[in-house]
Amino acid sequence: MKYKYIYFLMLLICLNSFSQNNEFRSYIGNEKNKFISSEKSNSAYNSGIDFINNSDYNNAVKQFTITIEDDKKQNYLSTDAYLARASAYIQLNLLKNAILDYSVIIENEKDSNYLILAYIGRGGVYGYLNDAKKGIDDFKNALILSPNDVDAIYNLSRLYIQQKNNIKGLDALCLAEKQYYLQKLNNPLIISSILYMKGVAKYSLSYNDYCKDFNSSLKYKTYLVKEQIDFIRKACGN
Repeated sequence: MKYKYIYFLMLLICLNSFSQNNEFRSYIGNEKNKFISSEKSNSAYNSGIDFINNSDYNNAVKQFTITIEDDKKQNYLSTDAYLARASAYIQLNLLKNAILDYSVIIENEKDSNYLILAYIGRGGVYGYLNDAKKGIDDFKNALILSPNDVDAIYNLSRLYIQQKNNIKGLDALCLAEKQYYLQKLNNPLIISSILYMKGVAKYSLSYNDYCKDFNSSLKYKTYLVKEQIDFIRKACGN
């Protein structure tokens, strides 16, 4: 069975992090962030979020571009708009454009929280494009900034498995599972994905206990796709 890298877990998490601005975006903290957005910029950003929520990604891109270009006039890096536009580009399968937006953030942003999102986002796209080396580098950079980030650890494991390095992949999945429970996270999509991929790694390594992880993932089967469920039933005789 071929296991193609899928970045949609990361994408869903990133999209859920976007929200509207009901007031002008006022950034305080370091010198770079002493900025208040214009009404035009703020309105376009909010419209872009509305378009994303309605799955109108072409118009979302147009609105986020207005925000980015208007903020540039004040020498401000619109990181939130770049992240949102990258996610819209992914939905439109304009993956090179998404890479460019993530790269702008990585090359110019200083806030580690934004950098982590950009590294995970770009790493996911690289993985989907079968450029595992660049994807692995991005996830490792995210983990330098946040060593226990479950998303980064999980996505890194997927790329190891994509490269058929199942032992490294399994080690990363075990760490992701451990951190998931230590951090008391509550996201069935994440834990079902971790458990399923643990089963995949063990199955590929001919370990005897792969059905334990597969069956554990079935507790969250509404978060698994039909192909995954069918494979579990075939492998474990369920």
